[in-house]
Amino acid sequence: MQSTSLIIVNFNSEAHVIAALIELASMPGELPGQLVVVDNSPAHGLGRLLEVLDLRIEYVPANRNLGFAGGVNLGLARCAGRFVILLNPDARPQPHCLPGLVRVLAEHPDIAVAGPAQLPFAEGEPLVPSATRRDPSLLTALIEYTAFRRLVADDWLQTRYFVSPSPETEPIDCAMVQGACFAFRRSWQEKTGPFDAERFFLYWEETDFCRRVRKLGGRVVYCPQLRCRHLGGASMAGGVQDIHHFWRSCYAYHRKHHGRMAAFLLRLLLVPGMTAELLILLALSRFRHRGDRQLERHIDRLQAILIEQFHSRRQQDTIRA
Repeated sequence: MQSTSLIIVNFNSEAHVIAALIELASMPGELPGQLVVVDNSPAHGLGRLLEVLDLRIEYVPANRNLGFAGGVNLGLARCAGRFVILLNPDARPQPHCLPGLVRVLAEHPDIAVAGPAQLPFAEGEPLVPSATRRDPSLLTALIEYTAFRRLVADDWLQTRYFVSPSPETEPIDCAMVQGACFAFRRSWQEKTGPFDAERFFLYWEETDFCRRVRKLGGRVVYCPQLRCRHLGGASMAGGVQDIHHFWRSCYAYHRKHHGRMAAFLLRLLLVPGMTAELLILLALSRFRHRGDRQLERHIDRLQAILIEQFHSRRQQDTIRA
Protein backbone atom coordinates (compact mmCIF):
# COMPACT_ATOMS: atom_id res chain seq x y z
CA MET A 1 0.00 0.00 0.00
CA GLN A 2 2.67 2.47 -1.08
CA SER A 3 0.07 4.99 -2.22
CA THR A 4 -1.60 5.05 1.22
CA SER A 5 -0.97 7.17 4.30
CA LEU A 6 -2.10 6.10 7.76
CA ILE A 7 -2.84 8.69 10.48
CA ILE A 8 -3.09 7.78 14.16
CA VAL A 9 -3.98 10.61 16.57
CA ASN A 10 -2.82 9.94 20.11
CA PHE A 11 -4.02 11.36 23.40
CA ASN A 12 -3.12 9.45 26.56
CA SER A 13 -3.13 6.17 24.59
CA GLU A 14 0.57 5.50 24.15
CA ALA A 15 0.39 1.77 24.87
CA HIS A 16 -2.49 1.35 22.41
CA VAL A 17 -0.60 3.22 19.67
CA ILE A 18 2.43 0.96 20.06
CA ALA A 19 0.27 -2.19 20.15
CA ALA A 20 -1.65 -1.12 17.03
CA LEU A 21 1.52 -0.48 15.02
CA ILE A 22 3.15 -3.73 16.15
CA GLU A 23 0.05 -5.72 15.20
CA LEU A 24 -0.17 -4.10 11.76
CA ALA A 25 3.54 -4.71 11.13
CA SER A 26 3.09 -8.39 12.00
CA MET A 27 0.57 -8.92 9.17
CA PRO A 28 2.22 -9.10 5.71
CA GLY A 29 0.88 -6.51 3.31
CA GLU A 30 -1.22 -4.71 5.92
CA LEU A 31 1.09 -1.79 6.65
CA PRO A 32 0.47 1.41 4.62
CA GLY A 33 3.38 3.04 2.84
CA GLN A 34 3.39 6.11 5.10
CA LEU A 35 2.79 6.13 8.85
CA VAL A 36 1.97 9.43 10.54
CA VAL A 37 1.45 9.61 14.31
CA VAL A 38 0.11 12.90 15.65
CA ASP A 39 0.64 13.24 19.39
CA ASN A 40 -1.75 15.43 21.38
CA SER A 41 0.01 14.46 24.63
CA PRO A 42 3.76 14.53 23.74
CA ALA A 43 4.85 14.99 27.36
CA HIS A 44 3.96 11.33 28.01
CA GLY A 45 6.91 10.09 25.95
CA LEU A 46 5.32 8.46 22.88
CA GLY A 47 8.06 9.86 20.66
CA ARG A 48 10.73 7.88 22.54
CA LEU A 49 8.64 4.72 22.46
CA LEU A 50 8.19 4.96 18.69
CA GLU A 51 11.95 5.18 18.17
CA VAL A 52 12.29 1.61 19.44
CA LEU A 53 10.04 0.23 16.71
CA ASP A 54 11.69 -0.91 13.49
CA LEU A 55 9.30 1.21 11.42
CA ARG A 56 9.54 4.42 9.46
CA ILE A 57 7.16 6.68 11.35
CA GLU A 58 6.62 10.41 10.95
CA TYR A 59 6.07 11.59 14.49
CA VAL A 60 4.24 14.91 14.78
CA PRO A 61 4.02 16.33 18.32
CA ALA A 62 1.31 18.94 18.82
CA ASN A 63 2.05 22.00 20.95
CA ARG A 64 -1.32 21.50 22.69
CA ASN A 65 -4.23 19.07 22.65
CA LEU A 66 -5.86 19.82 19.29
CA GLY A 67 -8.62 17.25 19.66
CA PHE A 68 -9.21 14.53 17.11
CA ALA A 69 -10.20 16.72 14.16
CA GLY A 70 -7.34 19.13 14.79
CA GLY A 71 -4.91 16.23 15.07
CA VAL A 72 -6.15 14.75 11.78
CA ASN A 73 -5.64 18.08 10.02
CA LEU A 74 -2.10 18.29 11.39
CA GLY A 75 -1.45 14.78 10.09
CA LEU A 76 -2.97 15.52 6.67
CA ALA A 77 -0.37 18.24 6.16
CA ARG A 78 2.27 15.46 6.21
CA CYS A 79 0.40 12.91 4.08
CA ALA A 80 1.70 12.10 0.59
CA GLY A 81 -0.61 9.19 -0.29
CA ARG A 82 -3.52 9.15 -2.74
CA PHE A 83 -5.50 7.41 -0.03
CA VAL A 84 -5.62 8.15 3.70
CA ILE A 85 -6.65 5.83 6.52
CA LEU A 86 -7.65 7.17 9.93
CA LEU A 87 -7.16 4.66 12.73
CA ASN A 88 -7.91 5.12 16.42
CA PRO A 89 -5.16 3.87 18.76
CA ASP A 90 -7.61 1.33 20.26
CA ALA A 91 -8.78 -0.02 16.89
CA ARG A 92 -7.40 -3.29 15.56
CA PRO A 93 -8.01 -3.93 11.85
CA GLN A 94 -8.41 -7.61 11.06
CA PRO A 95 -6.44 -9.23 8.19
CA HIS A 96 -7.22 -7.72 4.77
CA CYS A 97 -9.21 -4.82 6.29
CA LEU A 98 -6.98 -1.88 5.41
CA PRO A 99 -5.91 -3.15 1.96
CA GLY A 100 -9.55 -3.96 1.29
CA LEU A 101 -10.67 -0.40 2.08
CA VAL A 102 -7.98 1.01 -0.21
CA ARG A 103 -8.96 -1.42 -2.97
CA VAL A 104 -12.57 -0.25 -2.81
CA LEU A 105 -11.47 3.37 -3.18
CA ALA A 106 -9.02 2.55 -5.98
CA GLU A 107 -11.62 0.61 -8.01
CA HIS A 108 -14.42 3.19 -7.60
CA PRO A 109 -13.30 6.81 -8.13
CA ASP A 110 -16.74 8.08 -7.08
CA ILE A 111 -16.37 6.48 -3.65
CA ALA A 112 -14.87 9.08 -1.35
CA VAL A 113 -15.05 7.29 2.03
CA ALA A 114 -15.05 3.60 2.96
CA GLY A 115 -15.44 2.06 6.39
CA PRO A 116 -15.37 -1.53 7.69
CA ALA A 117 -17.67 -3.44 10.00
CA GLN A 118 -16.64 -2.54 13.53
CA LEU A 119 -16.67 -5.35 16.06
CA PRO A 120 -16.30 -5.24 19.85
CA PHE A 121 -12.79 -5.73 21.19
CA ALA A 122 -13.71 -8.94 23.00
CA GLU A 123 -15.93 -11.79 21.90
CA GLY A 124 -19.43 -11.79 23.36
CA GLU A 125 -19.71 -8.03 23.82
CA PRO A 126 -22.58 -6.14 22.10
CA LEU A 127 -22.11 -5.23 18.46
CA VAL A 128 -21.19 -1.62 17.76
CA PRO A 129 -23.06 0.26 14.98
CA SER A 130 -20.67 0.67 12.06
CA ALA A 131 -22.61 3.02 9.78
CA THR A 132 -25.89 4.89 9.44
CA ARG A 133 -28.41 4.87 6.60
CA ARG A 134 -29.31 8.53 7.04
CA ASP A 135 -27.93 11.71 8.51
CA PRO A 136 -28.71 12.44 12.17
CA SER A 137 -31.85 14.50 12.69
CA LEU A 138 -34.14 15.64 15.46
CA LEU A 139 -36.17 12.44 15.04
CA THR A 140 -33.21 10.06 15.15
CA ALA A 141 -31.77 11.86 18.20
CA LEU A 142 -35.05 11.62 20.13
CA ILE A 143 -35.39 7.92 19.37
CA GLU A 144 -31.75 7.09 20.09
CA TYR A 145 -31.23 9.13 23.27
CA THR A 146 -34.59 9.27 25.09
CA ALA A 147 -37.37 7.06 26.43
CA PHE A 148 -39.12 7.48 23.07
CA ARG A 149 -36.91 4.58 21.97
CA ARG A 150 -38.91 2.31 24.26
CA LEU A 151 -42.15 3.28 22.50
CA VAL A 152 -41.00 2.62 18.93
CA ALA A 153 -38.71 -0.28 19.90
CA ASP A 154 -35.01 -0.62 19.21
CA ASP A 155 -35.85 -2.30 15.90
CA TRP A 156 -36.51 1.13 14.39
CA LEU A 157 -32.92 2.16 14.97
CA GLN A 158 -31.60 -1.09 13.53
CA THR A 159 -33.79 -1.11 10.41
CA ARG A 160 -34.28 2.60 9.66
CA TYR A 161 -31.14 4.29 10.98
CA PHE A 162 -28.15 2.03 11.55
CA VAL A 163 -26.78 -0.23 8.85
CA SER A 164 -27.15 -3.72 10.32
CA PRO A 165 -24.44 -6.40 10.07
CA SER A 166 -24.73 -8.02 6.67
CA PRO A 167 -23.43 -11.07 4.79
CA GLU A 168 -23.00 -8.87 1.72
CA THR A 169 -19.54 -8.71 0.15
CA GLU A 170 -20.08 -5.57 -1.91
CA PRO A 171 -19.88 -1.99 -0.56
CA ILE A 172 -23.20 -0.63 0.74
CA ASP A 173 -23.96 3.07 0.26
CA CYS A 174 -24.64 4.85 3.54
CA ALA A 175 -24.71 8.30 5.13
CA MET A 176 -21.68 7.92 7.38
CA VAL A 177 -19.22 5.39 8.78
CA GLN A 178 -17.83 5.30 12.30
CA GLY A 179 -14.57 7.15 12.76
CA ALA A 180 -12.50 4.55 14.63
CA CYS A 181 -11.29 3.19 11.30
CA PHE A 182 -12.06 4.47 7.83
CA ALA A 183 -10.33 5.40 4.60
CA PHE A 184 -10.85 8.19 2.13
CA ARG A 185 -9.54 9.30 -1.23
CA ARG A 186 -7.29 12.33 -0.75
CA SER A 187 -8.66 14.12 -3.82
CA TRP A 188 -12.18 14.03 -2.33
CA GLN A 189 -10.89 15.30 1.01
CA GLU A 190 -9.18 18.21 -0.72
CA LYS A 191 -12.47 19.11 -2.43
CA THR A 192 -14.33 18.85 0.86
CA GLY A 193 -11.76 20.73 2.92
CA PRO A 194 -10.15 19.92 6.28
CA PHE A 195 -11.96 18.32 9.18
CA ASP A 196 -13.96 20.93 11.10
CA ALA A 197 -11.73 21.33 14.14
CA GLU A 198 -13.37 24.62 15.07
CA ARG A 199 -16.72 23.01 15.88
CA PHE A 200 -15.73 19.42 16.71
CA PHE A 201 -13.01 18.85 19.28
CA LEU A 202 -14.04 15.25 19.83
CA TYR A 203 -16.92 13.17 18.39
CA TRP A 204 -19.19 13.87 15.40
CA GLU A 205 -16.32 15.04 13.19
CA GLU A 206 -16.60 12.00 10.90
CA THR A 207 -20.38 12.48 10.69
CA ASP A 208 -19.86 16.05 9.53
CA PHE A 209 -17.08 15.05 7.12
CA CYS A 210 -19.13 12.29 5.48
CA ARG A 211 -22.08 14.63 5.07
CA ARG A 212 -19.94 17.29 3.40
CA VAL A 213 -18.39 14.69 1.09
CA ARG A 214 -21.80 13.46 -0.02
CA LYS A 215 -23.02 17.01 -0.58
CA LEU A 216 -20.27 17.36 -3.20
CA GLY A 217 -21.32 14.13 -4.92
CA GLY A 218 -18.93 11.64 -3.32
CA ARG A 219 -20.16 8.25 -2.13
CA VAL A 220 -19.73 6.96 1.41
CA VAL A 221 -19.79 3.17 1.69
CA TYR A 222 -19.85 0.52 4.40
CA CYS A 223 -17.83 -2.63 3.65
CA PRO A 224 -19.34 -5.46 5.73
CA GLN A 225 -16.81 -8.03 4.53
CA LEU A 226 -13.95 -6.03 6.10
CA ARG A 227 -13.66 -6.00 9.87
CA CYS A 228 -12.00 -3.96 12.59
CA ARG A 229 -12.20 -4.47 16.34
CA HIS A 230 -12.60 -1.37 18.47
CA LEU A 231 -12.23 -1.01 22.22
CA GLY A 232 -13.64 2.53 22.52
CA GLY A 233 -12.78 5.26 25.03
CA ALA A 234 -9.14 4.25 25.45
CA SER A 235 -8.00 7.85 25.92
CA MET A 236 -10.69 8.55 28.55
CA ALA A 237 -10.47 7.91 32.26
CA GLY A 238 -11.99 4.51 32.91
CA GLY A 239 -12.60 3.99 29.20
CA VAL A 240 -15.94 5.84 29.31
CA GLN A 241 -17.36 8.33 26.85
CA ASP A 242 -16.47 11.99 27.33
CA ILE A 243 -20.01 13.23 27.94
CA HIS A 244 -19.14 16.93 27.80
CA HIS A 245 -17.49 16.79 24.37
CA PHE A 246 -20.04 14.33 22.96
CA TRP A 247 -22.99 16.61 23.65
CA ARG A 248 -21.13 19.79 22.79
CA SER A 249 -20.32 18.29 19.38
CA CYS A 250 -23.85 16.90 19.00
CA TYR A 251 -25.40 20.36 19.34
CA ALA A 252 -22.67 21.89 17.16
CA TYR A 253 -23.52 19.40 14.40
CA HIS A 254 -27.22 20.24 14.51
CA ARG A 255 -26.53 23.98 14.59
CA LYS A 256 -24.25 23.67 11.57
CA HIS A 257 -26.50 21.51 9.40
CA HIS A 258 -30.01 22.26 10.68
CA GLY A 259 -29.74 25.76 12.17
CA ARG A 260 -29.77 27.27 15.66
CA MET A 261 -33.49 26.79 16.13
CA ALA A 262 -33.18 23.05 15.46
CA ALA A 263 -30.35 22.75 17.99
CA PHE A 264 -32.39 24.66 20.55
CA LEU A 265 -35.45 22.47 19.90
CA LEU A 266 -33.32 19.34 20.18
CA ARG A 267 -32.13 20.33 23.66
CA LEU A 268 -35.65 21.40 24.62
CA LEU A 269 -37.01 17.93 23.77
CA LEU A 270 -34.04 15.83 24.90
CA VAL A 271 -34.04 16.99 28.51
CA PRO A 272 -37.65 15.94 29.34
CA GLY A 273 -37.21 12.80 27.25
CA MET A 274 -34.12 11.77 29.19
CA THR A 275 -35.76 12.74 32.47
CA ALA A 276 -38.71 10.47 31.68
CA GLU A 277 -36.37 7.57 30.94
CA LEU A 278 -34.46 8.21 34.17
CA LEU A 279 -37.67 8.10 36.21
CA ILE A 280 -38.69 4.84 34.54
CA LEU A 281 -35.30 3.28 35.25
CA LEU A 282 -35.28 4.48 38.85
CA ALA A 283 -38.66 2.83 39.37
CA LEU A 284 -37.43 -0.39 37.80
CA SER A 285 -34.29 -0.42 39.92
CA ARG A 286 -36.28 0.11 43.10
CA PHE A 287 -39.22 -2.23 42.64
CA ARG A 288 -38.35 -4.87 40.03
CA HIS A 289 -34.61 -5.01 39.31
CA ARG A 290 -32.98 -4.11 42.60
CA GLY A 291 -29.24 -4.85 42.57
CA ASP A 292 -28.98 -4.95 38.76
CA ARG A 293 -25.50 -3.48 38.26
CA GLN A 294 -25.95 -2.91 34.54
CA LEU A 295 -29.15 -0.98 35.17
CA GLU A 296 -27.49 1.04 37.92
CA ARG A 297 -24.60 1.97 35.60
CA HIS A 298 -27.08 3.09 32.96
CA ILE A 299 -28.86 5.24 35.56
CA ASP A 300 -25.57 6.82 36.63
CA ARG A 301 -24.70 7.59 33.01
CA LEU A 302 -28.12 9.09 32.32
CA GLN A 303 -27.84 11.29 35.41
CA ALA A 304 -24.41 12.49 34.25
CA ILE A 305 -25.82 13.31 30.79
CA LEU A 306 -28.68 15.33 32.29
CA ILE A 307 -26.29 17.25 34.54
CA GLU A 308 -24.20 18.03 31.45
CA GLN A 309 -27.26 19.39 29.61
CA PHE A 310 -27.87 22.00 32.31
CA HIS A 311 -24.17 22.72 32.83
CA SER A 312 -23.51 23.37 29.12
CA ARG A 313 -26.67 25.46 28.94
CA ARG A 314 -25.38 27.71 31.73
CA GLN A 315 -22.05 27.98 29.95
CA GLN A 316 -23.72 29.13 26.74
CA ASP A 317 -25.82 31.71 28.64
CA THR A 318 -22.64 33.06 30.27
CA ILE A 319 -20.89 33.35 26.91
CA ARG A 320 -23.85 35.21 25.40
CA ALA A 321 -23.92 37.61 28.38
